[in-house]
Amino acid sequence: MPVEQEIRFAVVIYGGVSLAVYINGVAQEILRLVRSTAACHKETALRGSEKVYRKLGALIGAGGLVAGARAMAAEKTVDFDDVRSRFVVDILSGTSAGGINAIFLSKALANDQSLDQLAQMWIEEADIDVLLNDKQSLEGPLDLQDPPESLLNSERMYLKLLDALDGMDAGTNGQPRPPLVNTIDLFSTATDLYGVALPIALTDKLVYERRFRNVFHFERRPVSEKTVTGKDKPHYNDFLFANNPFLAFAARCTSAFPFAFQPMALCDVANVMNSRNLLAGQPFCSPDTTDWQRFYKDYLGDPSGTQFQFRPFGDGGYLDNKPFSYAIDTILARQAALPVDRKLIYIEPAPEDVSRMTFHASGPDDRPDAIQNSLKALIELPRYETIRQDLERLIEWNTNIRRMARIRQDIRRILEEGGEEAVNHLLDRDSLQYRAYIRLRLSSATDAVADRVSEALGIDPTSARGEAVRILAGGWRKAKFNTGELELAFLDTYDLSYVWRALHYLYQKTGEREELSRIHAALNTLMDAGLRDFIPNLPHLPPERLPDLDIVVSPEAAGPLGLPPKPPGCDELSDPWAQYVLDNRGWRKLIDALHEDLKDKIGERLAGERNNLDSVMQKHGGWRFFAAQDVLLFPVQFETNLGETGEVDILRISPADTSAIPPPSGNQPKLKGVLFGAFGGFLDKTWRYNDMLWGRLDGAERLITAVLPAGDKETVRLRNELIEEAQFEIAKEWERTFGKDLAKVAKP
Repeated sequence: MPVEQEIRFAVVIYGGVSLAVYINGVAQEILRLVRSTAACHKETALRGSEKVYRKLGALIGAGGLVAGARAMAAEKTVDFDDVRSRFVVDILSGTSAGGINAIFLSKALANDQSLDQLAQMWIEEADIDVLLNDKQSLEGPLDLQDPPESLLNSERMYLKLLDALDGMDAGTNGQPRPPLVNTIDLFSTATDLYGVALPIALTDKLVYERRFRNVFHFERRPVSEKTVTGKDKPHYNDFLFANNPFLAFAARCTSAFPFAFQPMALCDVANVMNSRNLLAGQPFCSPDTTDWQRFYKDYLGDPSGTQFQFRPFGDGGYLDNKPFSYAIDTILARQAALPVDRKLIYIEPAPEDVSRMTFHASGPDDRPDAIQNSLKALIELPRYETIRQDLERLIEWNTNIRRMARIRQDIRRILEEGGEEAVNHLLDRDSLQYRAYIRLRLSSATDAVADRVSEALGIDPTSARGEAVRILAGGWRKAKFNTGELELAFLDTYDLSYVWRALHYLYQKTGEREELSRIHAALNTLMDAGLRDFIPNLPHLPPERLPDLDIVVSPEAAGPLGLPPKPPGCDELSDPWAQYVLDNRGWRKLIDALHEDLKDKIGERLAGERNNLDSVMQKHGGWRFFAAQDVLLFPVQFETNLGETGEVDILRISPADTSAIPPPSGNQPKLKGVLFGAFGGFLDKTWRYNDMLWGRLDGAERLITAVLPAGDKETVRLRNELIEEAQFEIAKEWERTFGKDLAKVAKP
C-alpha cells in the first residue's frame, strides 16, 4: 500500500551553553523518528525506539488511526512494511548551541548518518577542563594564546566540530549516501559584527544600509540524474564532505557566546584545515577560497569592499535568539500535493517560568534605578526575544486555511450543480473573467521562473535585483508571447503550479494514490530542483552585469543614460528602463538563449506528467471541470501562500512539557545544565549523561504526542502505551551502551 500522507516537521532549536547536551538528546529521537519510515529503510534495519515510531507510522493514515489500530497495536500484529504515514523533517532553524545541533541533524538527515559523533563530542569534550583556554586545551595545530582572548579555547571548539562532521562521513570516501529526506532547508544564524551593505530600492534612487543579522542557508534538493553530471551534484546537497569546514565554521559562529568564545572569521579555518591530512591540498584550504560563495551571496557585491573571509561573526543570539521567522517563511512557501500534516516544533531546554518572576511593583515609586535601567537597555532587553508575533502568523495561517477550505467546498458544489453549462461559461476565452484568470497565471508563472533564474545566477529573489529580474522576464515574455495562443504555449511550458494544483485536486478526490504518488515525486523534483537541474553549467552572474539590474529599479543608476522618468503605474512592457536593458545591454538575447535551453527540458516533462494524470482525471470530471474550478479558485488563492493547504500544529519540546516519567524530587533540577548560568553541564560528565538521556526520553514523549494528539480515551491510552514502549527501548539501549548506573537519573 502506498504512503497516504507525510507528517512534516519544521524544527526550531535555540538555547545555549551546556543545554546543548539536552538538545542533542532530543535531536537523536527526531532523527530516529524520520529514519523509522524513510523509504530507504525496512523494518529489519531499525533498532530501539525506531521500531515504535515505525509502528506509529503504520497505525496512522491520512484520516487518523486506521481501522483496528488499537487491536493491532495490542496484539502486535502491525504490518511494519505497510507504512501509511511517513515522518519527514524538511525545515530546520537554529541559533547558538541549538544551531550546532541543527547543523548536525540536517547533515544526518541529508545523508542517512548518525549523530553518534556529535553525542560523543558533547559528552567527552564539553568539559571545562578541556575547553578552558590554557595549555591543557591545546591539540594538534593549536597554539597557545598569550594573553587568552576568550575564556574557552575557540580554535579547539572549531577543530572538534570539524572532527565530528568528518567522522559522520567516515567510510564513505566523500560520496553521498541515500538521503532520509529529499528536501532540506537549514537556517543557521550568526551576527556579522561589521555589517554588510545592502541596497534598498526607493522610488527615485538606491540607498544602502548595513545588515548585522546574518543567516547561513544550507539545502538539499532532489537531482535529475538525466541532466546533471556528477560534479554538479554537490550543489544540491550542501551537507557533503567537501563542505564540512564551512559547516563547522557556521556552527562555531552561531555559538560564539560572548566572553566564552571569540568571534570567528572564515580565514581562521585555513590553519586547521591545512594541518590535517584528510583535507590538505583541497581547493578550499586557501584562506581566499571562492568554493563556498553560494553561502554568502549577499556579500559579493558589498560596496564597502570588505572581503567575506575577514569578517568576524558572533553568536546568532545577539540579534536573533529565537529564529522562528526563517522556518515559518519556508513553511508558508512549501508546495505539496501529497496530503501533508504539518507541524512546527521548537525545542526550548530552559523555558521561562513567569510564576517565579521576582520583580513586582509595590507602588508608584517602585521602578528601576538609573543603573538597572541602563542594564535593561544595553543587555537584558535586547537579548530577550518574544515568539508571539511569529507564532501568531501561523495562527492566522490556520484561520485562512479553514476559510479557504470552505470556499473550495462552495465552489465545487456550485460547479456540480451548474453542470456543463457552468463549465462552458467559465472557460469562455472571450469572457472578462477567463482573460483575467489567464493574465494572473501568466504573471504567476513568469515570476516563478524569474525567481528560479535569480537563484541559479546567485541573486537573492527577494532583493531589489531579484525584482529587476522579474521585471525583465515580464517585459521579455509580453513581447515574445503576444497572442492568445502564444500565451497558452508559455503556460504549457512554465506553469508548473497548474499541474501541481491538479494533482492536489485529485489527491482530495480519489483513493488511487499509487500512480499519483509517483507523479508527485516527479513533479516535486521538477519544481524543487531549481533551474540548475536543467542548465548544469549556468554560472553566477558576472559582477560587471549587476549594474544592468540596478538600472531597472533605480533612476539614479539610469540617470546618465538620459532615460525618461518611470511613468506612474507602468508595467514591464512600457518600462523604458527595462526595455533599454533588454535591447541595449543584451538581456533580450540572454533570455532568448535561456528559453531555448529550458522550453524542451521543462515543457516536455511537464506535458508528460500532465498526460500521466489523464486517466485519473477523467474519472473525476476531466480537465475541463478542474480548469473551471481553477478559474474561480486560483484568483482567490493567489498570493495567499496557502501552498500545502493544511493547518500547522505548533508544539514545544521542553523539560516542562513531559509527565510520563516524574522529574527528580526535592530542589534538584531535572536538567543539570541549567545550573551556574547554564554552564552546569560543563562541570560534570555524569550531569551531561543525565541531560542527554532526559533529552531522548522527553523527545520520544513529545514526538509521539505530536503525531497522536489528545483524543478519545482509547486514543490517549494507545498514545501512552507507545510512549512507554519507546522510553523503555531508550532505557534498554542506554543501559547497554553506558551501564546501569547511567541509565538512572544522575545525582550531583
